[in-house]
Amino acid sequence: MKVLVISDSFKGTMTSREICDIARSAVKDMDVDLVTIPVADGGEGTVESFVEAIGAEPVTIEVTGPYSDTTVKATYARAGYTAIIEAAEACGLPLVEELGREKDPFKTTTYGVGELVLDALESGCINILLGLGGTSTNDGGCGLAAALDTRFYDKDGEEFVPVGGTLKNIARIDTTYTHAAFHEVSLTAMCDVDNPTVGAEGAAFVFAPQKGAPADRLFQLDDGLKNLCNVIERDLSVKVADLPGGGAAGGMGAGCVAFFDGKLVSGIDAVLDAVNFDDLIKDVDLIITGEGHLDSQSIAGKAISGIAKRADGVPVVAIVGKNDCTDNEIKSLGLQAVYETGNDETPLEELMARAKDDYRRVFIDVIKANI
Repeated sequence: MKVLVISDSFKGTMTSREICDIARSAVKDMDVDLVTIPVADGGEGTVESFVEAIGAEPVTIEVTGPYSDTTVKATYARAGYTAIIEAAEACGLPLVEELGREKDPFKTTTYGVGELVLDALESGCINILLGLGGTSTNDGGCGLAAALDTRFYDKDGEEFVPVGGTLKNIARIDTTYTHAAFHEVSLTAMCDVDNPTVGAEGAAFVFAPQKGAPADRLFQLDDGLKNLCNVIERDLSVKVADLPGGGAAGGMGAGCVAFFDGKLVSGIDAVLDAVNFDDLIKDVDLIITGEGHLDSQSIAGKAISGIAKRADGVPVVAIVGKNDCTDNEIKSLGLQAVYETGNDETPLEELMARAKDDYRRVFIDVIKANI
């Protein structure tokens, strides 16, 4: 029996790589041909998955952190002429807490993401894969663009680097000096949401609350993004206000398209293409995937749904920490079965502490049930 384990992380408890390690250890005395591929959907763990899956080279540099007066060590990956970058490495929400700062999408910046891209360009990369998940920002990707010499001016003609709270001050955008390499570079942004840039379903109203924005000020962030979109349409002749996925990472999805002629793609599809998933599963008997929490968001383009959609008839089961999907939703995902490692009666802290042991136990049960 040949089994492919290709699970996302259980955020906060197990990385995708650790899940693969547990799986290999669990079947070492069984008659199972096991293949393991750590994956992510463009968010946390994307760089690590490429390093593990295709032997990409990790590169660590110091860049601007989530606030312009901070610096962090951030890692991206290089594979030939391709760079794989996680935006969260420079401006991720967890970094805000690690730096001892308050969450505030009015002040956070994507400038450090641009510095990661710049380092990749200067290293000779011509293909940039940028994961947009998990950021603390709402600046429409202006920081990213500014780091690559896009110029932003206010009504007085003063140049500045916009953040969420100052997008409303943008009066003119000049891409004349945007890094020359982008004439020959392809930028692909990996995102797992299709929210537009602005409006009730846009970046500010849907995602900014978890980034620290109070409910009574969300309209200010949305108004700032509306102004950015209006100036982009006037100065760059690109419409991004209603762009599906434009709202990813605080509007960075829109910025990637507007400033760099980038493409927005499903993060998990980009990862699966990179690991040659379609060829990999041709002689596989069972695919085991999973994530920490299976819910309605999992149906809308997360790793599990992307893997199941491309399984080409191979049975797919999911091992998850918690399942909040109905039987009909599980069926719509294309899953044969879902197995939970935890239960509602056990305190969360206890579940997290024993997550690896619980995963191993359930994994062995799944293998025995399918041999």
